[in-house]
Parts: sequence; structure tokens; C-alpha cells
Amino acid sequence: MAKPGLFVTATDTEVGKTVVAGGLVLALRAHGFDVGVMKPAATGCRSRRGKTLAEDVEFLMEAAATDDERELVCPYMLRDPLAPQVAAEREDSRLDIRRIRSAFQKLRSRHDAMIVEGAGGVYVPLRPRYYMLDLMSDLGLPALVVIRPALGTINHTLLTLDALRARKIPVAGVIMNNYPKRPSLAERTNPEVLRDCPGVPFLGVLPRLEMVSVSQRRFDGLQNAIEEAIDVGQLVDFLRRNCR
Repeated sequence: MAKPGLFVTATDTEVGKTVVAGGLVLALRAHGFDVGVMKPAATGCRSRRGKTLAEDVEFLMEAAATDDERELVCPYMLRDPLAPQVAAEREDSRLDIRRIRSAFQKLRSRHDAMIVEGAGGVYVPLRPRYYMLDLMSDLGLPALVVIRPALGTINHTLLTLDALRARKIPVAGVIMNNYPKRPSLAERTNPEVLRDCPGVPFLGVLPRLEMVSVSQRRFDGLQNAIEEAIDVGQLVDFLRRNCR
């Protein structure tokens, strides 16, 4: 049987996938796993001293305490903060999915479990007519969906879950991220509604963590927050049952 892994996706961009993915890495490591991380394509990257850097990638690699090659962890680092297909085209390039799959297999062979973070939502394009959803299926990983607490999230969540299930991609669960201390009426009621929706594996609510910073690679309280929000042991059991 293949090693367990998880593809962290979201209902939209800027929902906090990287924070959740990093928290899951920390929690799995605390459960004794050697965790590998990957972000197949990062956009909005910047240059420093002639090197291209992606904040999300640095955050995940530090969470995993890995020394894997960056070109494996993130095969494509693109400048413009756009969908990967569009960002690549603006650099007169095109993403090679075989390169991504090869990097994933190399990383997977080295580690007990893999956490892969996507870009945006399930229909973000990597190539013409090839979406993040297709990559999840090709890598054979179950999905974990990160959602926002605000108005509109019920619709976005159900549409995302329908898309995943239509492709027969197992769904490990849904985590609501960045929950405010003073929630609006919609933010107060959305968790309850989603918990009661048939077929929504709602795992928990992660509060807004002011001391956690992706850009500064600060993890203060993140592991504890993840372990309080969800049953990590139950998630591990799911991953072992659903690895392909």
C-alpha cells in the first residue's frame, strides 16, 4: 500500500491553506511521522540575491524540518500572483505535469507521509484544461478543504465537495480557518450549518492565530491550535485507510 498523504486545497485563494498545512505537518510529526512537504506550483514569488523564493514553501519546509531540494518541494516558482497557468505563460513557460509527478514520487519515497499544498481552489488551472483537481487525482491523494468563515462559505464549500466527489477523490475533511474573536452573524452560524449538512466531514474551526506568520516563519501556538480544532489521530486513521 502507498504511504499516506494529503492534498490541502481550499474554496478560494487567501483562505489560509499554508497555515493549516503547516499545522498539520507539525501535528503529524508529533505523532511520530517523518513528513514530506510539497507545493507543486507557487506564484507571487520574489527574488533575493539571485534566488527565487516562495514564502509558502519556506514555511512548509521549516515546519517539516526537511532538507529536501527546493526544486522537488516546489518544481515551479513563478513571479506573478496569478493562476499557475497564467503566471507561467507570462514567463513564456508551461508547466510539465510529468515533472511535478516525478518530484512527488521522489519525495514520497523518502518520507512516511506527504502534505501537498495546492494553489487556490480545485479549478485553478495548471495548464489548459488541466486543473488542481486533475493533479489531486493524478497524485492519488485525499483532499482536505480549507474554508473561510464569512458569508458565502456554505455555497463555496458544497460546490467544492461536489467537484471532488464527482472525480472520486476522497475527502478527509473540512477545516474552517481564521475564525475571528468577534464573529459576524454569518460567521457565528456557518459552522453549525455546515456540521448539519449531509455529507460534509466538518473537522473543526481554527481560530485566527495572530502570532503565526507565514512570511516570518513563526509557528507560535499553531500545533496546539490544530490539535484542539481536530482529532489528529482520527485524521491519521483516515489517511492510512485512503492512501492509493
